[in-house]
Amino acid sequence: KYIEYGGTLKIENMSFDDEDSYLDESSFRDEESTRKYIDTSISRNILHTLRNDHDGSYFASLRELYDNGELVNAINRIVESMNHKFLIKVIEDLFKSHDLGSLKNLLLHSQSKDIAYALENVDQESILKRFKEIIDVKERNECNIRITDECVSQIKRYLLLLDLIVETKEVHHDIDEKYYIFTQPGMRYSLAKALVYSLMKDKYFDSLSQQDKDFIIEKLLSDVKGRMLEDIVLLETKKSLNKEVFKYKFDLGGEFDMVVFDRSEYSCELYEIKYSNKIVKEQYKHLIKDEFVSEIERKFGKVVKKCVLYRGENIKLDNGIEYQNIEDYLISLK
Repeated sequence: KYIEYGGTLKIENMSFDDEDSYLDESSFRDEESTRKYIDTSISRNILHTLRNDHDGSYFASLRELYDNGELVNAINRIVESMNHKFLIKVIEDLFKSHDLGSLKNLLLHSQSKDIAYALENVDQESILKRFKEIIDVKERNECNIRITDECVSQIKRYLLLLDLIVETKEVHHDIDEKYYIFTQPGMRYSLAKALVYSLMKDKYFDSLSQQDKDFIIEKLLSDVKGRMLEDIVLLETKKSLNKEVFKYKFDLGGEFDMVVFDRSEYSCELYEIKYSNKIVKEQYKHLIKDEFVSEIERKFGKVVKKCVLYRGENIKLDNGIEYQNIEDYLISLK
């Protein structure tokens, strides 16, 4: 529930004059209610703060975007992108749903051939058109305001000021890059649900069996929730511990979802973060790669813990890998 509604929009405020809209799916039952959800989570809870900038000097570029109805476009593009990059190209390039692209790749590994290639047969152009209309995303030729570096800088400063994003880092070998976590998971999840609604309106998708449709939708939402869960754990760990907390990416491909570096002891804890409640070897394959662990130890110090955070029971495997329940982990943070 925190992933689905956290921060931006409380579930008790979702009635929209309709008693059954307390139900999870009902706020996405049609295009109007879906758009209203997006408008509520973005416009009402974020954009109204611009009114406090009375002379319009502090957020001049944002005021111009806002007055032209183009600020939601910029914010939603950044929120929907995989890495939440504050770049001009993210806002101005031809829009492609990262969630839809990720879903396509996931389905290719499905044992059912019908499901594996299901998204090759949908009308992707119409799905994206409907999706963009709901979340108010526009293409460059539909916008009046040209995005500049100053615009992007003000959007970032604006979201930081409102505590809607927190800056952390992603370490890639010898390079530290800024990585931004959105503190309002409901804001991010609403975009995934809008995509689900758009997909469900596709004629080919609607022709699939209910079982296949449910499988694909669950795959999409679980994928998004998994990525959101990584950010939630990173954020809460960073806020709670007086240690350095970051993602680590390897040149060979692959990453550790979270490294907790204790500079006082020169020791590290390595974590993989999974939305699953099952134990699968694939989940900890990077934790048992000697070359990956050795690289971390060369740079930061001794690895004292290798752990998979997931939604199952606490257990320690014979190879030393710990499985810890995410809820228990988050509650234990002080």
